Amino acid sequence: MCSKFSLIRVLCRVFDRCIFLSTGLVLSVACQAQAGTLSSAEWLQAMHHAVHHLNYEGRVVYQVGSDLEVMHLHHQGHASGEVEHLNALSGTPYQILRGSGVMSHAQGMDDDHASYNQHILGMNCLFNYRQMAPHYQVSLGKQHRVAGRLAQVVLIEPRDQLRFGRRLYLDQETKLPLRSVLLDHQKKPLAQTLFTELTLKKAPIAVVMQHPSPMGTLFEQSASRQHWRFEALPAGFAMKLYDYQSEEKREHFIFSDGLSMISLYVEPWVQGSLQGFSKQGATWILGARRHDQRMTLLGKVPQKTLQQVVDAVRPAP
Repeated sequence: MCSKFSLIRVLCRVFDRCIFLSTGLVLSVACQAQAGTLSSAEWLQAMHHAVHHLNYEGRVVYQVGSDLEVMHLHHQGHASGEVEHLNALSGTPYQILRGSGVMSHAQGMDDDHASYNQHILGMNCLFNYRQMAPHYQVSLGKQHRVAGRLAQVVLIEPRDQLRFGRRLYLDQETKLPLRSVLLDHQKKPLAQTLFTELTLKKAPIAVVMQHPSPMGTLFEQSASRQHWRFEALPAGFAMKLYDYQSEEKREHFIFSDGLSMISLYVEPWVQGSLQGFSKQGATWILGARRHDQRMTLLGKVPQKTLQQVVDAVRPAP
Protein backbone atom coordinates (compact mmCIF):
# COMPACT_ATOMS: atom_id res chain seq x y z
CA MET A 1 0.00 0.00 0.00
CA CYS A 2 1.49 3.36 -1.00
CA SER A 3 1.67 6.27 1.40
CA LYS A 4 -1.02 8.92 1.44
CA PHE A 5 1.37 11.52 0.05
CA SER A 6 2.43 9.20 -2.78
CA LEU A 7 -1.20 8.52 -3.63
CA ILE A 8 -2.01 12.24 -3.67
CA ARG A 9 0.89 12.94 -6.03
CA VAL A 10 -0.44 10.35 -8.48
CA LEU A 11 -3.99 11.64 -8.21
CA CYS A 12 -2.85 15.18 -8.94
CA ARG A 13 -0.69 14.12 -11.89
CA VAL A 14 -3.57 12.34 -13.57
CA PHE A 15 -6.02 15.10 -12.61
CA ASP A 16 -3.67 17.65 -14.21
CA ARG A 17 -3.17 15.69 -17.42
CA CYS A 18 -6.81 15.05 -18.14
CA ILE A 19 -8.72 18.10 -17.02
CA PHE A 20 -8.04 20.06 -20.20
CA LEU A 21 -10.32 17.65 -22.09
CA SER A 22 -13.18 18.21 -19.64
CA THR A 23 -16.09 19.33 -21.81
CA GLY A 24 -19.30 17.74 -22.77
CA LEU A 25 -22.75 18.74 -24.03
CA VAL A 26 -23.38 17.09 -27.42
CA LEU A 27 -24.79 19.37 -30.10
CA SER A 28 -24.71 19.08 -33.87
CA VAL A 29 -23.24 22.36 -35.10
CA ALA A 30 -21.66 21.40 -38.44
CA CYS A 31 -23.80 23.69 -40.57
CA GLN A 32 -23.29 26.68 -38.30
CA ALA A 33 -19.55 25.99 -38.15
CA GLN A 34 -19.30 26.15 -41.92
CA ALA A 35 -21.15 29.46 -41.89
CA GLY A 36 -18.88 30.84 -39.17
CA THR A 37 -21.80 31.81 -36.94
CA LEU A 38 -21.00 29.87 -33.76
CA SER A 39 -21.68 31.53 -30.44
CA SER A 40 -19.31 31.05 -27.49
CA ALA A 41 -21.62 28.40 -26.04
CA GLU A 42 -21.75 26.54 -29.34
CA TRP A 43 -17.95 26.60 -29.57
CA LEU A 44 -17.78 24.78 -26.24
CA GLN A 45 -20.40 22.28 -27.32
CA ALA A 46 -18.59 21.68 -30.61
CA MET A 47 -15.37 21.16 -28.65
CA HIS A 48 -16.99 18.33 -26.72
CA HIS A 49 -18.10 16.62 -29.89
CA ALA A 50 -14.62 16.90 -31.39
CA VAL A 51 -12.81 15.63 -28.28
CA HIS A 52 -14.94 12.49 -28.10
CA HIS A 53 -15.71 11.65 -31.71
CA LEU A 54 -12.67 12.53 -33.82
CA ASN A 55 -9.63 10.35 -34.50
CA TYR A 56 -6.45 12.26 -33.72
CA GLU A 57 -2.97 11.99 -32.29
CA GLY A 58 -0.38 14.49 -31.21
CA ARG A 59 2.29 15.64 -28.82
CA VAL A 60 0.98 17.44 -25.74
CA VAL A 61 2.89 19.63 -23.28
CA TYR A 62 1.58 20.26 -19.77
CA GLN A 63 3.12 23.20 -17.91
CA VAL A 64 2.88 24.47 -14.34
CA GLY A 65 5.33 27.28 -13.68
CA SER A 66 8.72 26.15 -14.96
CA ASP A 67 7.80 22.45 -14.83
CA LEU A 68 7.02 20.77 -18.15
CA GLU A 69 5.72 17.31 -18.95
CA VAL A 70 5.52 15.96 -22.49
CA MET A 71 3.07 13.26 -23.57
CA HIS A 72 1.97 11.56 -26.75
CA LEU A 73 -1.78 11.15 -27.13
CA HIS A 74 -3.70 8.80 -29.45
CA HIS A 75 -7.47 9.07 -29.53
CA GLN A 76 -9.95 7.02 -31.52
CA GLY A 77 -13.63 7.87 -31.47
CA HIS A 78 -16.34 5.65 -32.89
CA ALA A 79 -20.03 4.91 -32.45
CA SER A 80 -19.53 2.30 -29.72
CA GLY A 81 -17.13 4.36 -27.60
CA GLU A 82 -13.60 5.73 -27.39
CA VAL A 83 -10.05 4.43 -27.09
CA GLU A 84 -7.36 6.69 -25.69
CA HIS A 85 -3.65 5.98 -25.26
CA LEU A 86 -1.46 8.35 -23.26
CA ASN A 87 2.31 7.80 -23.27
CA ALA A 88 4.73 9.90 -21.16
CA LEU A 89 7.74 11.16 -23.11
CA SER A 90 9.42 12.90 -20.17
CA GLY A 91 9.90 12.18 -16.49
CA THR A 92 8.91 8.79 -15.07
CA PRO A 93 7.88 6.45 -17.92
CA TYR A 94 4.24 5.37 -17.89
CA GLN A 95 1.44 4.50 -20.29
CA ILE A 96 -2.31 4.62 -19.83
CA LEU A 97 -4.82 2.92 -22.12
CA ARG A 98 -8.46 3.79 -21.66
CA GLY A 99 -11.52 2.71 -23.61
CA SER A 100 -15.16 3.76 -23.27
CA GLY A 101 -14.77 4.92 -19.69
CA VAL A 102 -12.72 1.88 -18.65
CA MET A 103 -8.98 1.90 -18.03
CA SER A 104 -7.70 -1.50 -19.11
CA HIS A 105 -3.97 -0.96 -18.76
CA ALA A 106 -1.63 1.31 -16.81
CA GLN A 107 2.02 0.48 -17.32
CA GLY A 108 4.55 2.08 -15.01
CA MET A 109 2.17 2.54 -12.06
CA ASP A 110 1.59 0.10 -9.25
CA ASP A 111 -1.84 -1.48 -8.72
CA ASP A 112 -2.73 0.80 -5.84
CA HIS A 113 -2.14 3.86 -8.00
CA ALA A 114 -3.93 2.38 -10.99
CA SER A 115 -7.05 1.72 -8.96
CA TYR A 116 -7.44 5.47 -8.56
CA ASN A 117 -6.55 6.57 -12.07
CA GLN A 118 -9.74 5.06 -13.44
CA HIS A 119 -11.75 7.59 -11.43
CA ILE A 120 -10.03 10.59 -12.94
CA LEU A 121 -9.67 9.54 -16.57
CA GLY A 122 -12.70 10.11 -18.75
CA MET A 123 -14.54 12.62 -16.56
CA ASN A 124 -15.32 14.67 -19.69
CA CYS A 125 -19.04 13.92 -19.38
CA LEU A 126 -19.36 16.29 -16.41
CA PHE A 127 -19.30 19.40 -18.58
CA ASN A 128 -22.74 20.98 -18.65
CA TYR A 129 -23.18 24.41 -20.20
CA ARG A 130 -26.57 25.08 -18.64
CA GLN A 131 -25.18 24.29 -15.20
CA MET A 132 -22.05 26.43 -15.59
CA ALA A 133 -23.69 29.43 -17.30
CA PRO A 134 -24.92 31.18 -14.12
CA HIS A 135 -21.42 31.04 -12.63
CA TYR A 136 -19.18 31.90 -15.61
CA GLN A 137 -19.11 34.58 -18.28
CA VAL A 138 -18.24 33.04 -21.66
CA SER A 139 -17.12 35.17 -24.60
CA LEU A 140 -15.15 34.96 -27.82
CA GLY A 141 -11.66 36.44 -28.12
CA LYS A 142 -9.34 36.94 -31.04
CA GLN A 143 -7.92 34.26 -33.30
CA HIS A 144 -4.42 32.85 -32.77
CA ARG A 145 -2.19 30.22 -34.31
CA VAL A 146 -1.34 27.15 -32.22
CA ALA A 147 0.69 24.18 -33.50
CA GLY A 148 0.56 25.74 -36.96
CA ARG A 149 -3.26 25.84 -36.93
CA LEU A 150 -5.71 28.74 -36.70
CA ALA A 151 -7.57 28.75 -33.39
CA GLN A 152 -10.53 30.65 -31.94
CA VAL A 153 -10.04 31.91 -28.38
CA VAL A 154 -12.92 31.24 -25.97
CA LEU A 155 -12.71 33.12 -22.65
CA ILE A 156 -14.38 31.67 -19.55
CA GLU A 157 -14.42 34.07 -16.58
CA PRO A 158 -15.83 33.17 -13.13
CA ARG A 159 -18.56 35.37 -11.70
CA ASP A 160 -17.38 34.80 -8.11
CA GLN A 161 -14.31 33.76 -6.09
CA LEU A 162 -15.25 30.06 -5.85
CA ARG A 163 -13.81 28.94 -9.19
CA PHE A 164 -11.07 29.72 -11.69
CA GLY A 165 -11.32 30.82 -15.30
CA ARG A 166 -10.11 29.32 -18.57
CA ARG A 167 -8.74 30.57 -21.85
CA LEU A 168 -9.28 27.99 -24.58
CA TYR A 169 -7.79 27.97 -28.06
CA LEU A 170 -10.12 25.87 -30.21
CA ASP A 171 -9.06 24.69 -33.65
CA GLN A 172 -11.08 26.46 -36.33
CA GLU A 173 -11.36 23.33 -38.44
CA THR A 174 -11.89 20.56 -35.89
CA LYS A 175 -12.87 22.45 -32.69
CA LEU A 176 -10.27 20.46 -30.72
CA PRO A 177 -8.65 22.30 -27.78
CA LEU A 178 -5.19 23.10 -29.13
CA ARG A 179 -4.35 24.99 -25.95
CA SER A 180 -6.06 25.37 -22.57
CA VAL A 181 -4.94 27.84 -19.89
CA LEU A 182 -6.21 27.78 -16.30
CA LEU A 183 -6.37 31.35 -14.93
CA ASP A 184 -6.43 32.68 -11.37
CA HIS A 185 -8.61 35.61 -10.30
CA GLN A 186 -6.01 38.08 -11.60
CA LYS A 187 -6.09 36.26 -14.96
CA LYS A 188 -2.58 34.96 -14.46
CA PRO A 189 -1.83 31.44 -15.75
CA LEU A 190 -1.86 28.67 -13.16
CA ALA A 191 -1.30 25.85 -15.66
CA GLN A 192 -1.65 25.17 -19.34
CA THR A 193 -1.89 22.28 -21.75
CA LEU A 194 -0.69 22.70 -25.31
CA PHE A 195 -0.67 20.59 -28.45
CA THR A 196 2.68 21.15 -30.16
CA GLU A 197 1.80 18.65 -32.87
CA LEU A 198 -1.64 17.48 -33.99
CA THR A 199 -2.61 15.05 -36.74
CA LEU A 200 -6.18 14.20 -37.68
CA LYS A 201 -6.85 10.59 -38.63
CA LYS A 202 -9.55 9.46 -41.03
CA ALA A 203 -8.80 5.79 -40.41
CA PRO A 204 -8.86 4.27 -36.89
CA ILE A 205 -5.72 4.86 -34.85
CA ALA A 206 -3.61 1.76 -34.28
CA VAL A 207 -4.34 1.69 -30.54
CA VAL A 208 -7.15 -0.81 -30.18
CA MET A 209 -8.45 -2.84 -27.24
CA GLN A 210 -9.86 -5.96 -28.85
CA HIS A 211 -10.62 -7.70 -25.57
CA PRO A 212 -10.17 -5.24 -22.71
CA SER A 213 -9.62 -6.56 -19.21
CA PRO A 214 -10.81 -3.57 -17.23
CA MET A 215 -9.48 -2.71 -13.80
CA GLY A 216 -12.81 -1.13 -13.13
CA THR A 217 -15.41 1.20 -14.57
CA LEU A 218 -16.32 4.75 -13.82
CA PHE A 219 -18.52 5.72 -10.91
CA GLU A 220 -22.01 4.56 -10.18
CA GLN A 221 -24.60 7.30 -10.11
CA SER A 222 -26.59 5.40 -7.49
CA ALA A 223 -26.47 6.80 -3.98
CA SER A 224 -27.83 3.67 -2.34
CA ARG A 225 -24.62 2.89 -0.43
CA GLN A 226 -23.59 6.39 0.54
CA HIS A 227 -22.88 7.04 4.19
CA TRP A 228 -22.80 10.83 3.73
CA ARG A 229 -24.99 13.71 2.67
CA PHE A 230 -24.00 17.29 1.83
CA GLU A 231 -25.46 20.56 3.10
CA ALA A 232 -24.64 24.01 1.73
CA LEU A 233 -22.25 23.01 -1.05
CA PRO A 234 -20.47 25.88 -2.85
CA ALA A 235 -22.84 27.73 -5.17
CA GLY A 236 -23.34 25.87 -8.44
CA PHE A 237 -21.67 22.62 -7.34
CA ALA A 238 -23.58 19.36 -7.18
CA MET A 239 -22.58 15.75 -6.58
CA LYS A 240 -22.38 13.97 -9.92
CA LEU A 241 -20.65 10.61 -9.41
CA TYR A 242 -20.00 8.19 -6.59
CA ASP A 243 -17.94 5.06 -5.98
CA TYR A 244 -17.51 2.75 -2.99
CA GLN A 245 -14.51 0.46 -2.48
CA SER A 246 -15.54 -2.10 0.09
CA GLU A 247 -12.07 -3.52 0.88
CA GLU A 248 -10.65 -0.11 1.82
CA LYS A 249 -14.01 1.18 3.13
CA ARG A 250 -13.36 4.18 0.91
CA GLU A 251 -16.03 6.36 -0.67
CA HIS A 252 -15.24 8.66 -3.57
CA PHE A 253 -17.48 11.56 -4.60
CA ILE A 254 -17.15 13.82 -7.63
CA PHE A 255 -18.69 17.30 -7.58
CA SER A 256 -18.98 19.66 -10.53
CA ASP A 257 -20.37 23.09 -11.35
CA GLY A 258 -20.58 22.15 -15.01
CA LEU A 259 -16.92 23.03 -15.66
CA SER A 260 -14.75 22.73 -12.55
CA MET A 261 -14.44 19.40 -10.75
CA ILE A 262 -13.72 18.39 -7.14
CA SER A 263 -12.87 14.91 -5.84
CA LEU A 264 -13.65 13.91 -2.25
CA TYR A 265 -12.29 10.69 -0.68
CA VAL A 266 -13.76 9.54 2.64
CA GLU A 267 -12.09 6.64 4.50
CA PRO A 268 -11.33 5.55 8.06
CA TRP A 269 -9.12 7.93 10.02
CA VAL A 270 -5.47 6.88 10.41
CA GLN A 271 -3.09 8.61 12.79
CA GLY A 272 -0.71 10.87 10.92
CA SER A 273 -3.05 11.48 7.99
CA LEU A 274 -2.72 14.65 5.96
CA GLN A 275 -4.42 17.67 7.52
CA GLY A 276 -4.62 21.18 6.11
CA PHE A 277 -3.90 22.51 2.63
CA SER A 278 -1.14 21.53 0.23
CA LYS A 279 -0.65 21.87 -3.50
CA GLN A 280 0.51 19.66 -6.36
CA GLY A 281 0.88 21.50 -9.64
CA ALA A 282 -2.27 23.58 -10.09
CA THR A 283 -4.35 21.26 -7.91
CA TRP A 284 -5.18 22.23 -4.34
CA ILE A 285 -5.46 19.41 -1.78
CA LEU A 286 -7.23 19.58 1.56
CA GLY A 287 -6.91 16.92 4.24
CA ALA A 288 -9.31 17.01 7.19
CA ARG A 289 -10.70 14.91 9.99
CA ARG A 290 -14.50 14.95 10.10
CA HIS A 291 -16.81 12.59 11.96
CA ASP A 292 -13.73 10.49 12.82
CA GLN A 293 -13.07 9.95 9.11
CA ARG A 294 -10.15 10.94 6.90
CA MET A 295 -11.35 13.28 4.16
CA THR A 296 -9.14 14.24 1.23
CA LEU A 297 -10.28 16.75 -1.38
CA LEU A 298 -8.61 17.64 -4.68
CA GLY A 299 -9.53 20.24 -7.26
CA LYS A 300 -8.39 23.02 -9.54
CA VAL A 301 -10.43 25.45 -7.50
CA PRO A 302 -9.65 28.04 -4.78
CA GLN A 303 -8.96 26.81 -1.26
CA LYS A 304 -12.21 28.29 0.07
CA THR A 305 -14.20 26.08 -2.31
CA LEU A 306 -12.62 22.88 -0.98
CA GLN A 307 -13.20 24.13 2.56
CA GLN A 308 -16.90 24.68 1.86
CA VAL A 309 -17.24 21.15 0.49
CA VAL A 310 -15.65 19.46 3.50
CA ASP A 311 -17.71 21.64 5.86
CA ALA A 312 -20.86 20.47 4.05
CA VAL A 313 -20.31 16.77 4.86
CA ARG A 314 -22.87 15.24 7.24
CA PRO A 315 -23.55 11.59 8.20
CA ALA A 316 -26.45 10.14 6.23
CA PRO A 317 -29.54 9.42 8.36
